[in-house]
Amino acid sequence: MKRIKLKMQEDRKYQVIKNVANHQGNKKRAALSLGITTRQVNRLLIKYRSKGKAAFVHGNKNRQPVNCLSTEINNQIVTLYQNKYQDCNFRHYTELLGQREHIQVSYASVYSRLLQAGIYPPKLWRSTRKKRAKASRGDHNREANHYLTATFIPNFNQEFGHSYRQTVSAFGQAPDDRKINYN
Repeated sequence: MKRIKLKMQEDRKYQVIKNVANHQGNKKRAALSLGITTRQVNRLLIKYRSKGKAAFVHGNKNRQPVNCLSTEINNQIVTLYQNKYQDCNFRHYTELLGQREHIQVSYASVYSRLLQAGIYPPKLWRSTRKKRAKASRGDHNREANHYLTATFIPNFNQEFGHSYRQTVSAFGQAPDDRKINYN
């Protein structure tokens, strides 16, 4: 006999319907506790009597989504970029996949597949460049870098990682550290 694993919500629904089927519960009370109608409780009872515990497992369990790309296509996208189209940017590469290789894929899926493979676009956004540099540096370099910048740069804010200008007390005045003396 196949062992059936239920999620927490499914298991709760199973226990309540099982109690109703064994005449230990009330249909109205079961409907209130599950947050469904008595008509749905009747449907669940019919399913329970015909399939047993398997009636409470979701129908799409262990299925791949319809719009999911196969691993073969994912691997093909990465290998083609590495071997044949490494000089292209990702947008142009997506168009070339459709025209020359007859692989119709969206730009977002190409971008995410290549990033997962560790391939970055030729011209990175600044935020992506920072994330990439941060990942390659490691934590020990970051701590040393913060120590050096905090000791040698005045007004350095360690939380945000850059120096800031102090607020002025009134409009038109210079901050306290750069007061200009006109006398």
